[in-house]
Amino acid sequence: MRIVATITAFLLGSLFVGAQDAAALPGEFSTMPTGRYICELPGDGLGPASLQVPESSFTILRASRYRSDEGTGSYLLAGDIFIMTGGPRQGERYIRKTRGFLRMLNDDGTESRLRCVLQTQNNR
Repeated sequence: MRIVATITAFLLGSLFVGAQDAAALPGEFSTMPTGRYICELPGDGLGPASLQVPESSFTILRASRYRSDEGTGSYLLAGDIFIMTGGPRQGERYIRKTRGFLRMLNDDGTESRLRCVLQTQNNR
């Protein structure tokens, strides 16, 4: 019985700590549209309009999960801030510009050049 009480206290404490971290994020929690997100960098005017970065691309699954070439993990979308919270890409942060368009954030919170767009018939 003592072990059960200890495990219960640990789990409740973990939930509280997670809730505190989540509460620090702006906006309401929601999910991204499911599908493959193609990541790319802008071109330079001398060649193609964009340069795909396949190793940065990922797929949004159901239940706040993602899959990349390295494996699967979880994500959190709070307002327009998208954070990969578990798995091989844990810690990567993006800002949602539109429903299916993310831009990666640098460590200092500024926007990087890398953008990830939900794959459609037009951008395959």
